[in-house]
Amino acid sequence: MTHSLQHKTSKEKLDMLRKLMNGLGVSAFIQPHDDAFLGEYIPPSAERIAYISNFSGSAGIAVITLEEACVFSDGRYTEQLKTEIFSEWQSKHILENPPQEWLKEILPQDAKIAYDPRIITLPSLKKWQRTGFEFIPVEENLIDLIWNDRPAPPATQIKPHNLSLTGQSSLEKRLALGKCLKESNQDAFLAADASMIAWALNLRANDLEYLPIALGYALFHQNGDAEFFVNPERLNGKAEDDKINIFPENQLVERLKRLKGKKIRFTPLETPVFLTLKISEAGAEAIEGANPFSLPRALKNETEISGQKKAQTIDAVALIRFLSFVKKEGVGLTEVELAEKLDALRLSNPDCTGLSFATISAAGKNAALPHYHAKKETASFLEKNQIYLVDSGGQYEFGTTDCTRTLWSGPNAAPSEIKEAFTKVLKGHINLSRARFPENTAGYRLDSLARAPLWEGGFDYDHGTGHGVGSFLSVHEGPHSISPASRPVGLKAGMIISNEPGYYENGAYGIRIENLILAVKDGVGKNGRDYLKFETLTYVPIDRDLIEPKLLTAEELNWLNDYHEETRKRLSPWLEGETLEWLEKACAKIEG
Repeated sequence: MTHSLQHKTSKEKLDMLRKLMNGLGVSAFIQPHDDAFLGEYIPPSAERIAYISNFSGSAGIAVITLEEACVFSDGRYTEQLKTEIFSEWQSKHILENPPQEWLKEILPQDAKIAYDPRIITLPSLKKWQRTGFEFIPVEENLIDLIWNDRPAPPATQIKPHNLSLTGQSSLEKRLALGKCLKESNQDAFLAADASMIAWALNLRANDLEYLPIALGYALFHQNGDAEFFVNPERLNGKAEDDKINIFPENQLVERLKRLKGKKIRFTPLETPVFLTLKISEAGAEAIEGANPFSLPRALKNETEISGQKKAQTIDAVALIRFLSFVKKEGVGLTEVELAEKLDALRLSNPDCTGLSFATISAAGKNAALPHYHAKKETASFLEKNQIYLVDSGGQYEFGTTDCTRTLWSGPNAAPSEIKEAFTKVLKGHINLSRARFPENTAGYRLDSLARAPLWEGGFDYDHGTGHGVGSFLSVHEGPHSISPASRPVGLKAGMIISNEPGYYENGAYGIRIENLILAVKDGVGKNGRDYLKFETLTYVPIDRDLIEPKLLTAEELNWLNDYHEETRKRLSPWLEGETLEWLEKACAKIEG
């Protein structure tokens, strides 16, 4: 039986790739799960690991030698790798068996390894080079050369994001950057983070499924001028001001040459090697430095905060309709059917432009996998007397949402073991919500507030407690976070962050409670320092069927009842009929 070249077998793909490798005189080729913009999400045209190995996870590295092929990823994808990758491939845990060490075991020390400089950062390349091998940049990605039916790169319409939504003009943002560059004796900033560029230029598009941005690089100059490298025909209307100049992608190198002898800042962890090489080739000096837009973007202004609150209300209406549906009719449906129901409810509101990430819909033991994604072929049914965890969010022109709730399907009461675990997670969530702390406190110092009630019972969770959230941008936004990992950026007023402690009993169930919270000023301490507290932004009922009131202190119970009363007040005007009745019951006072 014949088949077209567009549908090659796994062996044929590897054979063709190895023929190219032989032609270059290299012993291996490394392919990270990244595109040229190094963001969290990549378009279908950059899903090279999926094409060559069939692994569809969102993180990992494929390494192909002349004899072997292996995908390395983290513990989230151990089971997925086993079921997805082609038979010619093997898989390894990226921390337990780093790809660098694997290559040192199987290749001679004088081996040459090919890499694509457009999708690897300088720090990453240096890590690879510490193996002692010689690394050879390729002119074109080797997988692209054999991928006949590769999708075209995205080129969606680019639209101005109005001042009524941003609260700050692009020029203001760029002039602040210019001041930063002048103080650092630098002439320009070469930006590769497409999400940051979208914020700085007040432009949005739909190049990625869950992130409303245009994929393109940008040059920001000390005088406030900006050069954005995308197809000019994509722009719908005009950019916000005439100092934003649009150039075709292929003119970036020529524009860099105009900066010969100048100092150009770049952020190593955000910039592919290809761009840093082009700065040097242009005769300019490449200066490593932090992204000067990162902190200003995290400090939401009043317009952005107001928009976020509006988005939270609209989103909560969809979530409450969904949660009431799950409680009444969810048993017997698959995880995929439940996710589709929630997505439809969210997208039925015309203000919702899309999802902020793929909905996590997990029943029973699947809820123990923090990043589980159900597939139609393997999805579980929601059964009676089972945990159901749903983590989801939406994109709105005025805000981005992210919320997790864990439900008990009933009809029997939840086992005491599960109620104890859930209530300890809730206690941690409340602890962080009620925190008061000096401004600039590092996130890792607050992380233990959410974990302490869990630690008391010997529980913990293997993920961060909180991540920043963008404004009609990425649902995961830095530079701030709340996690055990130390980050140099302290929390400041105006930062939005998630509050999502959890607990996961492998092979049995998982629990997570997530709200978005906003850091706001809360007076001055005796030492003269400004203090902050958190204002809750997300108002969606927390499942009372999983709460053990006896484990809550009087203060915690008061917080919970106040939270539910506020939820009822805010959302009841938007609901009616059975859904309103469900909300009233879900928010009824809980006695200790």
